[in-house]
Amino acid sequence: MSTFDNSRATMRKLRLGVKEDLEAGEVLRLGDDLQTASCLTVSEVHHFLKERKAALHNQHPRTDAFGRPTVNPQLAANVAKFEQYCEKFNQFNSSSTVVELRKRIEEHPELGDKLWEFEIAQIANFLVDSPEELKSLVPSLNRIDDAPLQELLDTLRNVQAFH
Repeated sequence: MSTFDNSRATMRKLRLGVKEDLEAGEVLRLGDDLQTASCLTVSEVHHFLKERKAALHNQHPRTDAFGRPTVNPQLAANVAKFEQYCEKFNQFNSSSTVVELRKRIEEHPELGDKLWEFEIAQIANFLVDSPEELKSLVPSLNRIDDAPLQELLDTLRNVQAFH
């Protein structure tokens, strides 16, 4: 079933008053659309938008031959708000650091294959000091022992410090 089909099914359920139990709690129930979706961190989105904006700025003028804007003003305002949010919560100036961080999480010997995409993104977004704090923010991680989580958090802090 495609994402489009899942979205139509979700919309149909909403019209009929059927409520899905979507939750990022002890057990991840994110819905069919997000079960296999890739999740980006705030820093990944920040660097993507920054690179994309630079590329688009060089390729397309902001006005047409008659001086009319070529971008929908409402869309531009929404994108600007999104950029501000990402700028505020971005933790890394270098896109190579962002790539290294994800790589360290995904390739962690004890955790790499046990984490959902959502959890990987949240670990990188929060980048806290202790497993207890991380588990309070991402309850689905309660299924994982503290020792490997602490090891991962220490590794990520080292990446942050040296990049």
